[in-house]
This record gives sequence, C-alpha cells and structure tokens, in this order.
Amino acid sequence: MAELTDLDGIGPAYAETLQEHGYESLTDIATDSGKGIEELLGNVNGDDIVEQAGGIITESEPDTETSEVGEFFSPGLTDAQERHLCTQSSKSAPRPGVETT
Repeated sequence: MAELTDLDGIGPAYAETLQEHGYESLTDIATDSGKGIEELLGNVNGDDIVEQAGGIITESEPDTETSEVGEFFSPGLTDAQERHLCTQSSKSAPRPGVETT
C-alpha cells in the first residue's frame, strides 16, 4: 500500500505532520484542495502533492474488464470462469417475457 512518503517532497517529518492533522492516507491528500496542505507545510506546492496522490491511487487500482453488455467482472478471473458466471446467472433467473420449459 502506498504511503504519504511516496509523494515527492514528503519525507517522514512532513508525513507525521500531515497525519497529526488528519491526512492519514493518499486518499485524504487527493481529496484536498491543496490549500490546506500548503498552509500546513508551508513550502510545498499543494496542488502538485494532490495531483501526485491522485496519480498513485489511480495506478494502484486493480484493472477491471467489462463484458459486451458493460457488466464488471472481478479482476483475476479467467475467461472460462467469467463465462461460467454469466451462464449460471442467466440460467438461474428467467428473463421477463421469456418462457422457460
């Protein structure tokens, strides 16, 4: 998991100061306007820190794939497992207007 110190310009002392003021994670940083960070730390570019945090969060999110109808599947499933899930869910619930035998 990424740490505050993964941000350029944020060392252990700045990370500790941020944590003492409620910035516990990169998400806390990424959702800040940047002004709060600048006011707190003084000589850093808050907008740059916020942008870096958002970039790290985006890079660390797992890739998700969509099927032809736009349904999201769990990352890591094989194509065969995804097809099995699709066929199982379509067998278990009849669609409106479709007769089952």
